[in-house]
Amino acid sequence: MVSCTEATTSSQPKQQTDTLEATPYGKLYLRSNQPLVNLLPNVPDILPDVGIATFPKQKKRAMIRLPFANNTSLRKLLVIDKKTVWQIQPCQALLFGSGMSIDADGSPRAYHPKNTGIDDLKHAGKGGKWWAIATKNGKPVVQKSGYYVSMTSLQDFRYAPWDQRRYVNAETIPYIVLPPKVKQSGRVKLGDVAVVYNTRNKRWAYAIYADTGANTRIGEGSIALARLLGVNANARTGGVANGIIYVVFPGSGQGKPMMYSTIRSIGKPLFDQLGGARGLLSLSKGILTP
Repeated sequence: MVSCTEATTSSQPKQQTDTLEATPYGKLYLRSNQPLVNLLPNVPDILPDVGIATFPKQKKRAMIRLPFANNTSLRKLLVIDKKTVWQIQPCQALLFGSGMSIDADGSPRAYHPKNTGIDDLKHAGKGGKWWAIATKNGKPVVQKSGYYVSMTSLQDFRYAPWDQRRYVNAETIPYIVLPPKVKQSGRVKLGDVAVVYNTRNKRWAYAIYADTGANTRIGEGSIALARLLGVNANARTGGVANGIIYVVFPGSGQGKPMMYSTIRSIGKPLFDQLGGARGLLSLSKGILTP
């Protein structure tokens, strides 16, 4: 068994008492200095606990040994848009720093024939070729609401391809977007879990890998993820140029969409094994330029 506990730093993260609460409408509340016991049990907390998880073994390759983390090394996987994607050894988690552009795909309000959706139609396709809108007999499918059916790469196959419920809703589920090159090089699969950290305000959130982007850029998240991180979540004008750290855990998912409570229950122990926020910052110091 390969465990991320081997990659933790010697210092333990301080307990925090702030909590992030996401309502069904994606609104964000920050409540400072509130003990966890005073909060509703279904509110996601950001207190670090201890957990155990394992990942598949991989053949050893050339690595960079890090002096500041015991038994920890990073292997350079690839570079996309001048941003390096690292693999944390021994647990195989992927690490990279970037900004965050906003993805509305999967939202029932993402795209509209009159371009009045929450995202611009140019992000869904061009020249009659749609990559983010479901089609039937070559024509884009329109919901009863008048909006197009917006797709994500991760899908719930219990529903038909032209049923909006088949796709991961960007407004309610925090998810990340990865280029195909990362999927191929890092052995991650759709549905795997990630943790995303905003260095500007020290907020973090758990997410699911639910959509695929272009190989020419990296660093994209759903509207719900941006809200949890305190990033401008407007799909047309929002996002942030830098300051975001992503960690993706290969083999951690179920290969299908999940509710946030499940995403968090999987991601939290994995993040804790890296030492939480403090361990992540220590690991990425001097390596990442998010």
